[in-house]
Amino acid sequence: MKRLASTVAVLLAVTGAAHGLEVKDLTKLRLEPDVTISGVSSGGAMALQYAIAHAESVRGVGLVAAPGYDCAKGQISEAIGSCMCGAPDAKAMLSSAVEKAKYEPGKAKALNTAYVFHSLGDGTVRPSSGAATMKFLRAALPNGTVVADVGDAAEGTTLAEHGMLSGDGTDSCEGEGDTFVRACKSPAGKAKDMVGDMFKVLYGKPPAAAAAAGTLYEFNQEPFIKAVAKTVTVVTPLTDYNPFTRLHTRRDQFDMAPKGMVYVPAKCEAGGCKLHVALHGCKMSGKTDFVTRTGYENWADRFGVVVVFPWLADYYSTLPKSTQSICTVNTSGAQHYNPNSCWDWWGYLNTDYAVRKGPQQQVIEAIVTDATKRAGK
Repeated sequence: MKRLASTVAVLLAVTGAAHGLEVKDLTKLRLEPDVTISGVSSGGAMALQYAIAHAESVRGVGLVAAPGYDCAKGQISEAIGSCMCGAPDAKAMLSSAVEKAKYEPGKAKALNTAYVFHSLGDGTVRPSSGAATMKFLRAALPNGTVVADVGDAAEGTTLAEHGMLSGDGTDSCEGEGDTFVRACKSPAGKAKDMVGDMFKVLYGKPPAAAAAAGTLYEFNQEPFIKAVAKTVTVVTPLTDYNPFTRLHTRRDQFDMAPKGMVYVPAKCEAGGCKLHVALHGCKMSGKTDFVTRTGYENWADRFGVVVVFPWLADYYSTLPKSTQSICTVNTSGAQHYNPNSCWDWWGYLNTDYAVRKGPQQQVIEAIVTDATKRAGK
């Protein structure tokens, strides 16, 4: 995969140390208002929330190993018990989208395409949850395109564990997760290219010729965060809930990092390209494999699409690791904690997480707005 040499520089950017990445002013991207969004795990949950809440402007959504729309019902106990370890109700999710987000199935001005991957071997967000999300999307997009992938023996992905699948993945296909970018290969040795599959659904047939490599930049998230922070209230966790007493130092910033990243293909430096928003999952913000090893850069070059990577603060890497099954975790008192650096899909910030007023949704919307500003328009 291109640009793996930039991994060290990018990691320094994410952690706030000195680095060599140029800072990009998103307003200078001058992109077309053709927006798609994707994510893995909690990033997929946020991508779905955002797409439903912004169905008049987001054309397509890609979900990987993601819980369904508002299946948590504002409770961490539901998030784990139903969304991750159970079988959420697709009809209830659709009702929530209609009631809370004012979503109208079949009448969205833009949203008409969805790609969903949920392996039958996912032990973190169970396959039954993925099946409910697929059912939800088919009902939410009755006139659209929903492509569902549960893994394929011919591709070697039937038992893939939780995460993104890429030929440059550093985690095994079926083992424990570290980067959560997994290398799954067919019996013939061909690697699963998940982002390639997703982009072909979202953007159609790719150009035959590969384009010149683009550039990975960073951008400042702080102005967007501060602007939103003036209008919303979030819950600050108690300090007596061990072992998380030293976490959430950026709760006033919605648990978001100071900087995100944006990949700009060479052909897009002059503006006029489409925009894709890509959201990492839980436990992924301390490393950069989601940016450099998943395939987003390659397919951005191929299709001529700018990819912006909003980023969360890294709390997870400072914690002692546990082998306890997520389904046995005691959630009492844990509603507003976010030790795994997840996007808010159960209400750890406030009760607006699933709708347009959600703090993180507002920040993402501001990022998209800046990136799609056109000179003279």
